[in-house]
Amino acid sequence: MKPSSSSVFDRAGQDTISERMFYTMLALFIAYGLGATALSAHEAIKLGYQPSFIGFLVIGLVIPLVGIWVANSTDDSFVSFLGYNMVVIPFGIIIAPEVQSYSATIVRNSCAETAIVVGVMGFLGMSFPTVFKSLGSALFFALVGILILTVAQIFMPPTWQAHTWIDWAAIVVFSLYVGYDFHRAYGVPRTTNNAIDVAVSLYLDIINIFVRFLGINGRKK
Repeated sequence: MKPSSSSVFDRAGQDTISERMFYTMLALFIAYGLGATALSAHEAIKLGYQPSFIGFLVIGLVIPLVGIWVANSTDDSFVSFLGYNMVVIPFGIIIAPEVQSYSATIVRNSCAETAIVVGVMGFLGMSFPTVFKSLGSALFFALVGILILTVAQIFMPPTWQAHTWIDWAAIVVFSLYVGYDFHRAYGVPRTTNNAIDVAVSLYLDIINIFVRFLGINGRKK
């Protein structure tokens, strides 16, 4: 799931901050989002929450989409932060049952692999901006294709559902999105609100990569 609008990357705002402060806040907001997801997943596991189909749609799709819209449509940092929380907390609740089904080793390995991918692609996105600048349209269509395949996978025979090639394709797409979003973050006006909005995009990249690694490592086990 990704925000459909890139207007955040053109928004100047009023609360201009230094470049160092901008990247510090960006890192802190991403860390906060991942921490909030982990905490909400932990609490959902403790409560034994198992979402119904309707619950999955509302908590895992509707609320995060509204949160993305809220974060990207406002110039108010506080409101944008509220929208961010509407993304990161529901995601933790929804992925809790899947995380619970795997061992701690698989979860740790998936976290480590995700961190490596994000670190490498973030570095590449900052180092080769021209390359990633040209990927915008191609990545959008690749993302649409991944979403269609993911939905179609539900209706596939069990032998096809066990295949990992869709997960690997998704990891490639979201890894490229990490580089693309880091490239765009480099050119965004340095404001607190924009730091939050860029964090939303990067959080979505990271959490999708993690979930896919989790599935791949779980199948191997």
